[in-house]
Amino acid sequence: MLIVASRSDRADRLVADLSEYLSPERSVRLWQAPDAVPYEQLPIDREASIRRVRELDAMRSERATGQIWVSPASGLMQLVTPPDAMHRMTRRLVLGKRQNIEELAAWARAVGYDPVSIVQDPGTIARRGGIIDIFPPATGHPVRIDFFGDDIESIRRFDPHSQRSIDRLTTVTLLPPFELPVWNVAAIAARLEELDLAGLRPEVASEWSRRLIQVRHGQVPESLDLLAGYLVPEQTTILDHLPEDVLIVWDGPDALQLAASQLELQAHELARTFQVSGELPAGVPHPFVGAAQALARLDSLPSLRLGTTAVHALPTLSGEAIGDPPLFSGNLGEMNARLKSLLSAGWRVTVATDQVDRLSDILREAGIDPGQMDRDRPATTAGEVTGTVNVEVSGLTGGWSWPDQRIAIWTDLEIFGFRKQVRRRGQRSETESRGFIQTLQPGEYVVHIDHGVATFNGLIRLETHGVEREYLLLEYQRGDKLYVPVDQSARVTRYSGGGIAPSLNRLGSGEWARTKRTVKRAVREMAFELIQLYAYRESGKGHPFPEDSRWDHELAESFPFVETVDQAKAIDAVRSDMESSRPMDRLVCGDVG
Repeated sequence: MLIVASRSDRADRLVADLSEYLSPERSVRLWQAPDAVPYEQLPIDREASIRRVRELDAMRSERATGQIWVSPASGLMQLVTPPDAMHRMTRRLVLGKRQNIEELAAWARAVGYDPVSIVQDPGTIARRGGIIDIFPPATGHPVRIDFFGDDIESIRRFDPHSQRSIDRLTTVTLLPPFELPVWNVAAIAARLEELDLAGLRPEVASEWSRRLIQVRHGQVPESLDLLAGYLVPEQTTILDHLPEDVLIVWDGPDALQLAASQLELQAHELARTFQVSGELPAGVPHPFVGAAQALARLDSLPSLRLGTTAVHALPTLSGEAIGDPPLFSGNLGEMNARLKSLLSAGWRVTVATDQVDRLSDILREAGIDPGQMDRDRPATTAGEVTGTVNVEVSGLTGGWSWPDQRIAIWTDLEIFGFRKQVRRRGQRSETESRGFIQTLQPGEYVVHIDHGVATFNGLIRLETHGVEREYLLLEYQRGDKLYVPVDQSARVTRYSGGGIAPSLNRLGSGEWARTKRTVKRAVREMAFELIQLYAYRESGKGHPFPEDSRWDHELAESFPFVETVDQAKAIDAVRSDMESSRPMDRLVCGDVG
């Protein structure tokens, strides 16, 4: 099954909510579509490519039947390697079988593995004599392959940090690390040479010349997505990788069609802007599938449409039997009375909450015995015995009631009148975006998440085919300009450097991507050094505090925000330190954003 949502945030929410209802055998998987608009010429995001290749492999596997994928509309327009080409360029190594080590190394270079001295990240490879270390997309750990001549003597998974072996394998599947067929890069050089670079600005023409040299030598260029139209003339998408009997679920057909058409419009606007400003040569094939083509292909498959649509007059199913649950808005006495009444009538009620301990105590005090689930056990979505109530850990954002079957789910929204807010990572609401833009001053340094440090030169309005839009004008080194639509301002943040003026980055140079990779590697090395240092600080005695009481748990669960992953880890670590007899030696760092 493929569920198609209009936006990426909606797809994320669907994955989280559906996971609450399904058993572990029916996992819900997300197709991570690019955040960027086509033609943006962003540096390669290797981690995102690895995740996409992993999903493409899962779609082709025998386990694909019964799995559920969720994708935003933009994911249907993304070009990917054809299934037969992906299968042809996948290697399966078996212990004891013959495999020429030189051929394997050449294959890894051709499909885009990055040669390094030590393998720590997915998509990298290292060779030391007759030993190859490689981190393929489909494995959770890198793999060490030991050769004796052309015979595979051992295959071992190893820890990327300690470089120590974890276990032995009898077989391993090596997938290409990109969702695009980068092994065909050299073959498109002749077509790239046909482009007229005369209209480009001198610095941009120089970058294109450098890109052409890379392509001639079969090297993966930084702005790989821009060449997708050359690399995938078959116009294949994820729909070509899914099983033939896939069922398509349209999550709001009208919104989905609008999102696809708007993305295509933005892409064409961006291409025209780049061509007029001398940043993109004319004649580059569209690096995406058009909205009409993608939706027509979707429409040809067995479909279920959820929500209104003005286009299709199809047979409909009514959901009137399932209604909204009662709203208590913090009136716990009314909730207890209503719950007792439902239980006496044989209802099965599940309380899906983030405040399990608190609600369980409240129900017990009211004489209701909750069938509380263990936090470590997978949650189900409804009580299993007639006339029961279960209190379960859940992140559901809303409940429902099915009177005909006497089943109901209540969430924190119905019980307390609010749901704990999950902090968005890197996202702003429209109001927040407008407030952020209004605080920026022309000449102020800003950072674009994909392009690096620039100078903000104000807001401008550009009109294309009668449509006027507002953009943030960012200026980079050598006068390079980037126009960021206001609705994408979440990708821009204010530079904070302690009063020290930064050096501006160059557009399309890959410098920012290299800087991010260097910082990431340095942080990892620092963390490893700290681990070694603190390994020597295990001795010593301190004063252990008692474990948290019921009141401590109730206070913590009453906070209106859901802790982020890092916050939860910090809280658990500090609590563990305080309950331990070892002296606490910990620094908690954070920001107020």
